[in-house]
Amino acid sequence: ATNVGTSFDGESNYIFTGANYPIGFPITLKYNGASAVVFSKAQLTANGAAVAAFAQPGTGFITRNTYAIAATAPLQPGTAYTITVSGTLDSQPFTRSWSFTTKGTPPPATLTPAPAPTPAPTATPTATAAAQLPPGVAQADAAVIARWQGADYDIWRGAVARTWTWGPDVLAVKQERFDSAPGGTRTVYYFDKSRMEISDPQGDRANPWFITNGLLVREMVAGQLQVDDNAFVPLASPAVPLAGDGTGGNAVTYAALGPVASLKPGENSVPNRAGGTITETIDATGTVTKNPVLANAATYAYYDPALGHNIADVFWRWLAAQPVDWVYGTGHPLTEPYWTLARINGADVWVLVQAFERRVLTYVPGNSSGWQVEAGNVGRHYYQWRYGEALK
Repeated sequence: ATNVGTSFDGESNYIFTGANYPIGFPITLKYNGASAVVFSKAQLTANGAAVAAFAQPGTGFITRNTYAIAATAPLQPGTAYTITVSGTLDSQPFTRSWSFTTKGTPPPATLTPAPAPTPAPTATPTATAAAQLPPGVAQADAAVIARWQGADYDIWRGAVARTWTWGPDVLAVKQERFDSAPGGTRTVYYFDKSRMEISDPQGDRANPWFITNGLLVREMVAGQLQVDDNAFVPLASPAVPLAGDGTGGNAVTYAALGPVASLKPGENSVPNRAGGTITETIDATGTVTKNPVLANAATYAYYDPALGHNIADVFWRWLAAQPVDWVYGTGHPLTEPYWTLARINGADVWVLVQAFERRVLTYVPGNSSGWQVEAGNVGRHYYQWRYGEALK
């Protein structure tokens, strides 16, 4: 098949247990005969690389004898995928394999898909290894240690000079309400840039989603604390600047993003602008204007159809270089990239900012090469918003 859709928003969300919508467009294999069919395995690949996916036999009248498969995140546009399903029919093994191509324009050829998140180890670090880690990380769950090491260990030990993915250490550990978790709470580890969540410590540690990365930016922009997969508690969106020192200036705040953010598909979405220059600016009131002087600093590189937003070229390259899949690490863009005047070291500086579901990315052209693009201090901002106090 060609021109296949890229995403699915969960009309039948009971099929895929634990899905965080939108996910990839569903793929099905159905048996219509009288024999006993058992579906045992499905593998989805793109360009020879495995794609993380759900696979679930149907249980309803319409979905009986049907195997439903979907990527855990929306599919890439204009991309060829191969699906292979194996199982047994009256105890005799079978395999079915076929391909399809999604609709839309493929990502830039220079971008190679990042690997899925590294599976968490089952063992805790040795005393010697723990001594070579920041104190907060060393005391964390082994899965947290592995995820942090894969991204930030080389920065911490001084082997590379670039911005943090998570942060130099765990800043706080909390037990927070999550209704579907065992006992109604889950363990969360706060870092400068984000947080890691373990909802079920007895879950499958080989599953890339054993550790989740919260939709913190989406919660703050929406003014809703998430307390379960589809349950929220209202809390006013914070008037905290996304970029800069947090004082002075006229930088956009989380609260100001409401009128331009997409909190559901189709809301505030924009057309594909790939290749165009970025001249739109936004201020602390949420007012959007254009400044042609900024035309040569950055361009739109990739259009993400999940929520209908363009990603800036400087951010797209940064996402491609990360050690985890970009949707897992950052989420889909909630807004367009905007220039905003932020106060940095006492001076107002033009900063390109873009809000994603899990993180905020900033670009300061005048910074050194490893620090031009940074992840905002979303972990700190969220903690202060939720608990009314700043992280030390």
